[in-house]
Amino acid sequence: MLLNKHNTITFITNNVDGGIASFIRYLTRNNISNNTIIVIATTDISNKNTDKINPKNFCNNLIFKEFKYHKFDKRNRILKRLYKLIPEDSIIVANDWLELEMSSYLKIRNPLAYILHGDYPYYYNLAKQHQNSIDSFITINKGMQSKLEKLIPHRINDITTQYPPVPYVPAKENNMSDKPLSIIYAGWINDNKGVFLFPEIDARLKKQNTIVSWNIYGIGNINELRKLWKNCDNVKFHNKIANKELIQEYKNNDIVILLSKAESLGLTIIEGMKASLVPIVNKLETGICEFISNNENGFLVDRNNIENIVSIISNLNKQRDSLLYIGNNARQTSNKLFDEKTNSKLYFEKFYSAKLDLKRKINTQFCFSNRLDNSVLPNLLVRNIRLIKNATTSN
Repeated sequence: MLLNKHNTITFITNNVDGGIASFIRYLTRNNISNNTIIVIATTDISNKNTDKINPKNFCNNLIFKEFKYHKFDKRNRILKRLYKLIPEDSIIVANDWLELEMSSYLKIRNPLAYILHGDYPYYYNLAKQHQNSIDSFITINKGMQSKLEKLIPHRINDITTQYPPVPYVPAKENNMSDKPLSIIYAGWINDNKGVFLFPEIDARLKKQNTIVSWNIYGIGNINELRKLWKNCDNVKFHNKIANKELIQEYKNNDIVILLSKAESLGLTIIEGMKASLVPIVNKLETGICEFISNNENGFLVDRNNIENIVSIISNLNKQRDSLLYIGNNARQTSNKLFDEKTNSKLYFEKFYSAKLDLKRKINTQFCFSNRLDNSVLPNLLVRNIRLIKNATTSN
């Protein structure tokens, strides 16, 4: 058991049922101490198009709170209201801008760990802007750690890397027969994820008389993808399903594919590897390339190199022994690097070992970009002013 003088640890996240919510769910169900766990899901009530987190998907021994605000509210009011939900003795785990801004504006004295969930400028900019409020920076791959160290070199001792916890995934049955290979994609349907290359890949495979089946799970521009896929009798488009259900679907496939232009790690790739699927991914600057080796436990391809992807799939279809060998290696790699219990324990150790520097926190300089956010005007008036201005701008 890990002992700490802080009685609670508070995770704050956007109220969106996505990858970060799953990340927190896996962490919190592996609490290594007797300390109380609080999860605060922040909801912008002006946004009606998001799938909200289902509290029932979290373990029963934590406290789940929903914090509602409107994006046109006075910012100082939002931040003060949010802080009232956090116990004085709590460690804070930040995942996005709202809780970081709260910490900087109020100069709070709670230990704060910030997890950078993606290799995107957005996360690095938040780290730099709110660095005085952050006691521990945690990146989810080594390449991100290197980038952040160059951005804020004076905080190098407070920057670490920890791969996320990923749950157990049932292994697929060995496909050594003449049965067509099955390829799975799970994620957003948009250009950034490379999904609009799939029809061309499939068409070229068919020209070689290589028939594969495709399982597409996701939301987004699904109709656009259907239009591009002229002959899609071998393609199944599935509605979005819960992660615990998706985990059971991997075992019915042979290959997991992700052709993102940018990606931090790619949770679906890791889950697929745990099921002994062969991963085919773009060779990116950081993340996935840290643990995939060509022809050993998967394949890294040059961005948008359709010819290379077609060749890989075709060869795996012909050489089922290679499919088995690479898939087994993928499972061993992912189970070793992304064990749920082990990595959860390491995360909690990082949270509890964050070095609190009150002098640095107190000297934090922060001001709002809009003077209405810190005005003496009533919040309802400020919200209405902004609603009217937004409506006028939209028209």
